[in-house]
Amino acid sequence: MGEPISARQFHDEEGTAGWHVLYGGAQTVFPTSSFATGVEFIRRIALVTDAVGREPDIDLRPEAVVVRTASTPRGRLDTADVELVRRVSSIAAELGLAPDPSQLHTIQIAVAEAAGVSTRDFWVAALGYQSLDGLLIDPLRRGPRMWFDEIAAPGRGRTHIDVALPHGRAEARVAAALEAGGRLADSSHAPDWWTLASPDNHGVDIAAWGDIDGRAGSSTDGPEEALCSGVPTPAAGSAQELGPHLRDTAQFVAESADQAVTLGFPTGRKGVVLIARQPGLIPLEQRLAERVG
Repeated sequence: MGEPISARQFHDEEGTAGWHVLYGGAQTVFPTSSFATGVEFIRRIALVTDAVGREPDIDLRPEAVVVRTASTPRGRLDTADVELVRRVSSIAAELGLAPDPSQLHTIQIAVAEAAGVSTRDFWVAALGYQSLDGLLIDPLRRGPRMWFDEIAAPGRGRTHIDVALPHGRAEARVAAALEAGGRLADSSHAPDWWTLASPDNHGVDIAAWGDIDGRAGSSTDGPEEALCSGVPTPAAGSAQELGPHLRDTAQFVAESADQAVTLGFPTGRKGVVLIARQPGLIPLEQRLAERVG
């Protein structure tokens, strides 16, 4: 097993061009001219996995091969993933194949739950999934992952879908969804993610933050984790326990934003931090707002 690395460190390494860090790890799509070409591509990849010590997930279709690698089922990366990516890309070049990130995206489902309610066992039984560190995953990693979002008020229409995209392609996906009749429900976290609503108010988050996350060993789970590079995810607990992390986050935002922002943290109860930015002033006041859905 190699040394843990962040998505940003992954992109800084030579030989990783055309790959992106989405839900589940580093991945890309290689269009192929035929099913036989895809089979040969996979055969050659299999010959190098022992030397690297990492076996990727590979999805073969007549028109493309999708390759994904990670050090854990949650999608964390290490230096062995970088080496595997280099070798896969080299094999692809030998076969005249090139990655096409325009075809790349992954999906996960955020299941809304009222406070004090747990539906995990139901979803495990109904879907045949496994529970893993707060996520539910398909044992063979075929279906979308699921995570659980505590909301203030129960009711229909609160569960939403997360769509992870390469960082440079997310805005185009947002524009396409709006052109197709969608509504921009929240853009306060852009360009990390946008919350959209369908014409009938179905929720979709277009997520780009995981592809440039700067935290080594982090996983691309969803916006419930801290978004600011270098700012630790606060532990569940009181506002007093969160204080140092809020101050770090306030300083980060003060240096990068000229308007009020809202950042979400896993506080045990669903909470938000409100940081007011005024020109020429360093924000010194933070407070936990009411729990929000």
